[in-house]
Amino acid sequence: MINQNCELSTLPIQKYGTTEGSKLGGKIGGSVAHQKAIEARNIYNANPNCCLTCNSPITAPENRKLYETTSKKYCSHSCATKTTNRGRPSHNKPKPRVCAQCHSTYTNTKTHRSLSSCPDCFCKLEVKDMPLSEAIYHTHHKSSAFALVRTRARGVIKKLGWNYCWVCGYSKHVEAAHIEPIASFPLDTLISEINRPDNLTPLCRNHHWEFDHNLLEEEIIRPKLVGVVGVGPTFSSSYVTPA
Repeated sequence: MINQNCELSTLPIQKYGTTEGSKLGGKIGGSVAHQKAIEARNIYNANPNCCLTCNSPITAPENRKLYETTSKKYCSHSCATKTTNRGRPSHNKPKPRVCAQCHSTYTNTKTHRSLSSCPDCFCKLEVKDMPLSEAIYHTHHKSSAFALVRTRARGVIKKLGWNYCWVCGYSKHVEAAHIEPIASFPLDTLISEINRPDNLTPLCRNHHWEFDHNLLEEEIIRPKLVGVVGVGPTFSSSYVTPA
């Protein structure tokens, strides 16, 4: 009730959210709610929930609402995954396999992914030779049509020990260049004929590009074996890259 002794002119204008009384009430109400939230968080942290996996306490941080923590059953995604995936078969672990040659049990690794041979028997297997018509990838991009031939060519120069460029001597990365292009052979030519040692030469990426664009003479990269297989020519120190 309004005090009868108080004049009407001294009363504040009653507009919602504009009087000093309403502003003060909002501040007081907000501070009370904040204080209650702090008390509730302290009560929960005194006896918090425990993780179902590692049994560690799940405390409520100050920057999150309390109900977001009280509903948790696990302290982290890692603990949740360990419990929920328990008993389920793992799809990432390699399965044990039986070798078709020696009938021993083996497991694939990052360096060995054969589906039928163990690492020892896989090294003894002879690569099946095939004509060029069967080695062409028709469903891939045209730049990858001869990928199988190039892969076997790299294996040939690796077995021969050609591990440096025969033009500049670079040995960090070596590619197998075909002196006679793969596309120039008939389709009935065997891969072993295309990848014969006298048609291969190890080159770095830069000189391989120069050779493919007719910027290198064939005599510079022609293999010159000196009696021993795997011995290539001494690279020319006076070679100057064409401008």
